[in-house]
Amino acid sequence: MMHQNEAVPRVHIVPLNDDIYHFNHGNCCTALFVEEEGMVIHHAKDKREKHERQGVVDPAKPWAVFLHEVMP
Repeated sequence: MMHQNEAVPRVHIVPLNDDIYHFNHGNCCTALFVEEEGMVIHHAKDKREKHERQGVVDPAKPWAVFLHEVMP
């Protein structure tokens, strides 16, 4: 059981080397919060997901996973 002042961890999946800078919190303009999974997925402005779904992955366009703790 969590206490009222405990931080809630959120996992952020963020594209690196994108056309814009992504903030590692829910206020990023590209953030999509998926409550069931307990994570925040940021969409890439360079639309790399479209190519990755077709099996084309650019090693210069990686993704990163960050843990961000949010106060309730």
